[in-house]
Amino acid sequence: MGLSAWQFGGVALGVSVAVSIGCGQTEDTFQPSASGTNAGGNSAQAGQRAAAMGGASERGGAPSGGAPGGGGVSVDAGGGHGALAGEGGEAGAGGTQKVTDGCSLAHHVEVPLSVQRYPERQVVKSGSEFAFTDGGTLLAMSWSGQLALQQFNQNDCNNCDALFGVTALRSELGWRMVSFDRTGPNGGTGTRAWSLGDQSPPEAQPLFGPEFSGLVSEFAVGTSRDGKRAMFANGHRGSRQVTFALIDADGRMVAPASAVAVPEHVVWNGLSIVPTEHASAISVTADSDDGNSHLWFLSELDASGQLVFSSQVTFPTELHCQMVVPDGCGIVADADGYFITLRDAAGSTRLARLLRAHPNELIFDDDWIIPAKSGLVAVFPETLVFATDESTSTTLQTRFVGLPKSGAGGEPRSLALTPGFSGQLTPRFELITVDGNSLFYGVRTQDKLTIEELDCSAAL
Repeated sequence: MGLSAWQFGGVALGVSVAVSIGCGQTEDTFQPSASGTNAGGNSAQAGQRAAAMGGASERGGAPSGGAPGGGGVSVDAGGGHGALAGEGGEAGAGGTQKVTDGCSLAHHVEVPLSVQRYPERQVVKSGSEFAFTDGGTLLAMSWSGQLALQQFNQNDCNNCDALFGVTALRSELGWRMVSFDRTGPNGGTGTRAWSLGDQSPPEAQPLFGPEFSGLVSEFAVGTSRDGKRAMFANGHRGSRQVTFALIDADGRMVAPASAVAVPEHVVWNGLSIVPTEHASAISVTADSDDGNSHLWFLSELDASGQLVFSSQVTFPTELHCQMVVPDGCGIVADADGYFITLRDAAGSTRLARLLRAHPNELIFDDDWIIPAKSGLVAVFPETLVFATDESTSTTLQTRFVGLPKSGAGGEPRSLALTPGFSGQLTPRFELITVDGNSLFYGVRTQDKLTIEELDCSAAL
């Protein structure tokens, strides 16, 4: 599943970061509700833009503090945190009732968390553990609570700015914070793998030389669903290719970089990374040279960094890829291929499917009755999962809606409604991943991180 970061009036869902700097073709961003605010949600992107254009650090300084170790951890498994199947109960973070219409609360944990910056989302799941990083702090946790917390000493580190992105990855030796930093005045890229228990800055591992300009560059970082590898992609809109590679938890390229070649005289846009089970795929869109259609390029790497799937398809000019904050196109992967969300000028939404068995054909099925003001965020074996914002001016709340994957006129039905989270700053909601028939999501308020698992087996 490509967990793109959907923005529902301040609600961000996803695990990848895509940043575009400067001018170029843009599409409408998917924001069905005005109930929240995007000011905090776009702070990381704004910092990266400022860094690229003015040479300043994207972080603007190290985090002011981390979560204290140990105390204050609230843990709950098996549904004690809130009401299930329509029963009443109190949600720990927001004080409002939690109602699930078909999914059940399998796990809940919350730990103290204090960060200076609020990145779009940086919670990564690997096995039964999770990690969060904001570029200066690395927090590891499980359903039992906090496992480790590390604040890294970056004051004496030259160009440790995470300009091109940052993520957490799980190695055999534990969690690492992998930052994608500038290594030269012309935007050269290097990775650093920061380890728990070691504050000293690691040496930068050089990556492929990016096509970089402060005006028309795009770059993106995304993690695999198993949390063990990251995809880094970079390109210049004036060039004919986007370069990408798979990165391990030591910050090294798993294999030599690959590239998506765009036809001459075609300007690409919409750089997106779509997580797969053990790796990722890269996606870009463009207008055709004759202007009669749009082009969609998608290339997938396996766990060894080798190209295993590549596609170029077209779709009608009246449709545009549904842009989501901050990831680019709304694309979700499943075992058979990929779903892409397209919309027209009137705001009507259509789903199209790209199958691995038919790499040069985009399939439309209008039997899908797409829920209003929603975005596709996950795919179970037999069910498409959409999310919609039900927030108010003071609380953040998201509903998950299921639709039969087979189409055939199936009606959407509510799967779950998250608790209502509130805080002095707009809470940040993040769909972390899907594993089996479970949804994993996290919510960050100004002083804590809450993670929950919704088991939807009985509802599907």
